Amino acid sequence: GSAKMYASVSIPTGHKATHVKIFGSDTGQTHTTYEANIANKDVVEKGAATAIETEKAITNVTSTTTNYLLIEVSSDGADDEIHGGYVTIVAV
Repeated sequence: GSAKMYASVSIPTGHKATHVKIFGSDTGQTHTTYEANIANKDVVEKGAATAIETEKAITNVTSTTTNYLLIEVSSDGADDEIHGGYVTIVAV
């Protein structure tokens, strides 16, 4: 179908997220990265829509006690497959 898919990723204390890449069968699909905050319910875009199979340098997201990454993946059809992905996390 054409529903959007979401993944959430916590950032370990003392680290920051710097890049995101999603693997899949359709490079027409995109992924968008957000920093979400469980305390105040804010969601801020940190990486604009980027093609599947392309690594996106996101605005560095440093860990706090209440934030995490939210990754949204678009889908434009039933034949699309998502094969996983990664978030690069480095020490601050």
